[in-house]
Amino acid sequence: MRYHGDSQTARGFGFEPGETVEATVYSTPTALGSQVANEDGEVVFTWTIPADEEVGQHEVELVGETSGAESETFRVLARSSLAATGGDLALPIGGLAVLLILAGTAIWATQRRRNADV
Repeated sequence: MRYHGDSQTARGFGFEPGETVEATVYSTPTALGSQVANEDGEVVFTWTIPADEEVGQHEVELVGETSGAESETFRVLARSSLAATGGDLALPIGGLAVLLILAGTAIWATQRRRNADV
C-alpha cells in the first residue's frame, strides 16, 4: 500500500540477461521507461506515486522484448485529513484517575483511624 508522493518499486525476474524490459503502470497507462535486465535476468523500476494518481488498485506490467510479460499489483491510498481522536486526552484522564485513587485511599485511611479511635 502506498500514498501519493510515496516511492513504489517493481522487481522483475526471469528475463534474458541483457534483454530490454519496458514498464507501464495501469489503470491510466503511464510509461516508466525501459531497463536492461542484469546478468541474473532481473530489473528494478522505482518511481514516485503522483499526487493525481487514482486511489485504488493499480498494476505495473513489465514486458521483455523476448521473454514476455509479468505484472504485479499495488494499492494507492488517500492520506486521511481527519484529526486524531482520543489521543490528546489520555494524559489528563490518566492523571484524574490517579488523583481519584489517591483521594479514595486518603478517605479510607481517615475513616479507618476514626473507627480505631472509637
